[in-house]
Amino acid sequence: MTYYRIQEASRNPQELLDPSNWRSTVWDGFDERRGVSCCRTLRGLERYFQSRGADMNDVVVVALEGEESEDEDFDADEGAVLVLPTEIVWVRRPQEVGILTFAGRPLAEMLAEIAQDIGKEAWLGYGEASVKDELRIRYGLTQPLIEYNYGPVDWEDVIGQVDEVMGWAE
Repeated sequence: MTYYRIQEASRNPQELLDPSNWRSTVWDGFDERRGVSCCRTLRGLERYFQSRGADMNDVVVVALEGEESEDEDFDADEGAVLVLPTEIVWVRRPQEVGILTFAGRPLAEMLAEIAQDIGKEAWLGYGEASVKDELRIRYGLTQPLIEYNYGPVDWEDVIGQVDEVMGWAE
């Protein structure tokens, strides 16, 4: 099965194949579990990192094959699983796999802030033009910049992601 993780771009993904690196610890360092922390889907990975407000600068997404560890990830309740990797499938920038970021922040997270500020009814009435206007006003993002950084943006999908994050999806 293929799993996905985000890690610093400077870290060699091949290190994930070395069993001596299959350790996951909590912040206090006292509890250690066997495996590499991953998510089962790209959408799950994106949600996991959005929930943490993680800095998405200088990171890559690693797709890897492997088997799930018998140990449970410390963040299993948020969709994380521990994996014993056997193969690196690919390594790409978040934008190349549809995880849209700007200045290190996920685009859907920025839009969720807008949605929260304006409320559910107003958000549900927003179309692509209104979303782009809000991005320009609040974050200084211009249409050419968005398309240059991310390629064509599927705005309906991005708006749907925000609806899901806010619990407004129908």
